[in-house]
Amino acid sequence: MISREEAHDLIAIPKIPKDGLPLFYDQTKIRQVYELISVENNNQRFKLDYQESRKVSLKLSCHHRNYGNIGLIRIDFQGSRHQNPQSLTESVPNYLYSAVGMEIPPRQAHIHIYVEGFELRWAMPIENYLKIDPNLRLKLKVTEINNEEDKTRAIKDFAKLINLEAVFSFSGELSLS
Repeated sequence: MISREEAHDLIAIPKIPKDGLPLFYDQTKIRQVYELISVENNNQRFKLDYQESRKVSLKLSCHHRNYGNIGLIRIDFQGSRHQNPQSLTESVPNYLYSAVGMEIPPRQAHIHIYVEGFELRWAMPIENYLKIDPNLRLKLKVTEINNEEDKTRAIKDFAKLINLEAVFSFSGELSLS
């Protein structure tokens, strides 16, 4: 287990693809996982997952985790309903106090925040989180996915959010079914 501060620090580390090559996003695949390393320490490894849905159009989950598979941050666009924990501990940051037990309805874009002892079980609608962390707006231009262009932008924005220093190239068509 890591602390909230450690998770935040891991997200902030500049990263590159493990193999040093540009990232290729095949828009015909449902799930893609990329291995990343720290720019400064190639022994520090991470994973970046993008997962689309076969059932829900324009659904995208963007997930960043350390190599021990601890989720650091995730954004769900057009995602499923989410229910936050019903109780607080001292590791829950103050800005989440109002979100105790919050139910985020299906299809509302939300950001999952790492909290020690809860992993990524705490989430907030993206628009609410932007009020807490206005600097996020600089990295996350898309807060809802309404079309294919938004989905492509969300993929690139999330890479920027986790400080990935790589260029994405895209092929195929984004899945809609």
